[in-house]
Amino acid sequence: MKANLVEIFSSIQGEGMLVGFRQIFIRFAGCNLRCSYCDTPAAMTVPETWLVPEFDLELPNPVELDQVREVVDRFDPRIHHSVSLTGGEPLLQVEALEELLPSLNQESGVRTDNSEFRIQNSEVRNPHSAFRNPKGGIPFIWKPMAPCQRTSSE
Repeated sequence: MKANLVEIFSSIQGEGMLVGFRQIFIRFAGCNLRCSYCDTPAAMTVPETWLVPEFDLELPNPVELDQVREVVDRFDPRIHHSVSLTGGEPLLQVEALEELLPSLNQESGVRTDNSEFRIQNSEVRNPHSAFRNPKGGIPFIWKPMAPCQRTSSE
């Protein structure tokens, strides 16, 4: 199984309930939404290569999920709270997510707490996403601040 990425990087979360926690961000490529508040328009399309700035890597798309796991495993789990999926729109690559997320739980020191991750239908009818606090606790819902316009799948 393969996925299209823009980058994998380490940073401090600046949004939501995990503000201030260091996370590993997996930025997926491709987006069929055109949100007025998008802060990463370059992730709307799939680049020929994707980056891992911390390790000075530039790799071709699409990428095998084993290679994604290998890159995530290179980050120090003692300083990373969790993995954050971002984009683009990660849910356009639902089959890759269904395979990747459980293996990150089991194989890496970084927890995503997505062992219950299931999507019954790969068509996302609206851009609302549900998340679970990676350290346990009550799931929370994120809703967009403004309407997004759906375009054809990319």
